[in-house]
Amino acid sequence: MKISFEKSFSEIGFLRLKGLYKIVNTVNGHWYVGSTSMGFAKRFRNHREKLRKGNHANPHLQNAYNKYGEKSFVCIVFKSSEDSQFREDEQRILDKHFGKPYCYNVSKEL
Repeated sequence: MKISFEKSFSEIGFLRLKGLYKIVNTVNGHWYVGSTSMGFAKRFRNHREKLRKGNHANPHLQNAYNKYGEKSFVCIVFKSSEDSQFREDEQRILDKHFGKPYCYNVSKEL
């Protein structure tokens, strides 16, 4: 499911679930992968607020957000779960893609 950064995350009930997600730049296809145990709505809101304030901990994602604007980013939920398996899935993705120009993540280790 794709969710624009502009949408109110509280309107989407399933976002209380936890799991694996990507923040995707729709202009160039670059992305950030993450997982959350606090629920998608709260995590996405946290990312959005920090990006809007210009103080996101990930400088690659922040720079892209500043350059392309909020309308160019969507959150994509691609695995929701009640267990912690998604952390292992996130690590596998980072092992494969970290350091590539399209991956905004700044750390290979969780």
